[in-house]
Amino acid sequence: MGLLRFFPEEIESDFLQIGIDIHDWWNRTRDKHGRLKLSSRRLMVLLVGLRETSQFKTMYRDDWDDGKYLLASILNEIRIMRADNVAIHSSEKMEPVLMKSPSQCRLELDKEKNSASMRGGILAQLHGGAIPLMPVLEE
Repeated sequence: MGLLRFFPEEIESDFLQIGIDIHDWWNRTRDKHGRLKLSSRRLMVLLVGLRETSQFKTMYRDDWDDGKYLLASILNEIRIMRADNVAIHSSEKMEPVLMKSPSQCRLELDKEKNSASMRGGILAQLHGGAIPLMPVLEE
């Protein structure tokens, strides 16, 4: 679910406004009948069905102005400096989480989709057009 990685606050806010807790998806919370409260399929249906003016769809569709790009670049520099400081003064490795604009997120999602599609095509060719679910062991 790449969208949740790039737009977590917007999705959570939009869902809370309609009475859905994204926590139920992350934790695979089940109802009294043992069914998932929020399945991945339902999550996608809810995302598609959000109003065009929702925070998620606005961020996904639009991009930042110059001021937001400037603030994000300053924040990213601070995060990189903090990671460098940790690396210099301890044996720990800290990977900075950089803030990305909606257009950068869309570009990264498109790259992931293309990579997954290419991997699927290669696997299909390697397995004669079908990807086996379980390897067949010969005795």
